[in-house]
Amino acid sequence: MICSHPMLRSRAQSHDLPLNELPKIPTGLSERTKLDSRICIKQQTFPRRVCSQHEHRLLLCQASASAQGGPLQEQRESEDGTGSRNGTEPHDASLAATEAALEIRKQQQSLPGTVSDPEKIQRLVETAMLAAVGGVLFTLATVLKLQGYSAYVQPMPIVIAAMRWGPAAGRKAMTATCFLLLVLLGPLQCLTFLLNHGLLAASLGAFWSVQAHWALSVPAAALVRVGGQLTYIALTSWTLNENLFALLMSNVYSLLDQFNAFIGTSGAPPPTVVVVVIGSMLTVNACLYNFLMHVVYAVLLRSMGYTVTSVPKPVERMIFRQQVA
Repeated sequence: MICSHPMLRSRAQSHDLPLNELPKIPTGLSERTKLDSRICIKQQTFPRRVCSQHEHRLLLCQASASAQGGPLQEQRESEDGTGSRNGTEPHDASLAATEAALEIRKQQQSLPGTVSDPEKIQRLVETAMLAAVGGVLFTLATVLKLQGYSAYVQPMPIVIAAMRWGPAAGRKAMTATCFLLLVLLGPLQCLTFLLNHGLLAASLGAFWSVQAHWALSVPAAALVRVGGQLTYIALTSWTLNENLFALLMSNVYSLLDQFNAFIGTSGAPPPTVVVVVIGSMLTVNACLYNFLMHVVYAVLLRSMGYTVTSVPKPVERMIFRQQVA
């Protein structure tokens, strides 16, 4: 059977489809029923990937013209052989056409691969590549026993992802790197990266991407690092079936005994003092590490072309040798 609608006929000719494959719309139906029949013909005959935004605009233009009583509505009524029996029928048909066009557009956008956004594709590809680079760096550092020398390099891929596409991209890069390490090195090394490098890198990338001041980012990142270290010690204790916290406290006791002998006093310190000393040492170490990370990455990110405006003025003068007002 041959399709009688000119828009479907032209669309079939433009896509080199045989006209006899399009069913004919029966006569004697209401305007809404005919419109639904055309939509069904469109969805059943043509693949959804063929439907372009131009066709949606065409349907919307026809609906607008029919609402205003334009020539398109009159031409369609003359082709169908029916006229407007009352004043509300063109308005109902225009609303139906608008709703059908919007529904087709939603169905097209919901299908994978039908809507191509270059920015989203670029963000996805760059995040995946940076996650792969981070996994390769950690794998090489683990295999070559270079964990102590790669602490300042490990956060770089996640930080770059956050600086380019925002904090969410940094978290996605961290998650992808963890899944990659889970496959390559196993769950223990995956958790090691997450607790010692991943969470800290995602936090630093989030702070730097929003241009947070160093007075906020350094202590917050230090707390993240201390929490990750304590969790890593607990995980290692459970894995090795040995209480590493007791070993840590015994070492601190020995250090305090040496300090007491140096100042000429005697006696064992209470456990509360030992816990405070351990927390203070971890916090000071984390603050110094994060301050050096801020200094190093301020230089690296500016050399890469990223804007780093939260650098304090004394550090700005000392590092970049610029006169800051």
